[in-house]
Amino acid sequence: RDWRYDSNPELGGNVRWGIGSNWVLNGTVKPDFSQVEADATQIAADERFALFYAERRPFFVEGVDQFNAPNTLVYTRTLVHPEAALKLTGKVGRTDVAVLSALDAEGTTPDGGRPLVNIARLRRGYGEQSTAGMLYSERVGGGRSNRMGGADVRHVFGGMYFAQAQAVLSRTSEDGATRTAPLWQLLVDRTGRSWGFNYSLTGIGDGFAADNGFVPRAGIVQPSAANRFSLYGAPGAFVERYNVFLRWEGTWGYDG
Repeated sequence: RDWRYDSNPELGGNVRWGIGSNWVLNGTVKPDFSQVEADATQIAADERFALFYAERRPFFVEGVDQFNAPNTLVYTRTLVHPEAALKLTGKVGRTDVAVLSALDAEGTTPDGGRPLVNIARLRRGYGEQSTAGMLYSERVGGGRSNRMGGADVRHVFGGMYFAQAQAVLSRTSEDGATRTAPLWQLLVDRTGRSWGFNYSLTGIGDGFAADNGFVPRAGIVQPSAANRFSLYGAPGAFVERYNVFLRWEGTWGYDG
């Protein structure tokens, strides 16, 4: 095994080990993110919903693609200021493995305790471009616990089509009350030169919570239909391409 050691004291003692060619282990204790690029200013037009900010902190950016899951169920910005964190990413055959464990700072929980965060993501490729994955996520401590688990599949077929399905269940306990709720999605997409579409149906149950993700609204069902038509002129013509987009979205209460 080939072990490599890199450290960056300016970022709070980040340590990185490469184990062979397929695995990387990252660790950090009391990281200092003061040198990280500032976020671009956003205006909250509706303060009921959180604003999404891209992750820029080096420790979390490296290998972040391996944690990706539909509907942004992993959003590392929820880790405000970790006291310590470990991250393992690697590959076994056609299976990507990603594990993150961190102890977040005080003041991010109802009683001011330090929550323990654990995220595990497995994603396996099959066929030419299709994938199937599983996700487990938990944030426990400080008077609140949130655990979430689920699976998703993205099947590519016909050269320009893919179908996607996802099913997730969350369980949240706080103040002596426990609630369980689902999130699910069905989607089909065509990406053709002259004609494309994207049809989806997403449901997020009342009480669904992803403490380590970015799901700004629960208790809804959202169907969506989008179509694109493209016409092409000759190269160098006054009009080389003309696109028409049609999109319809709806929002209903989940119980209705």
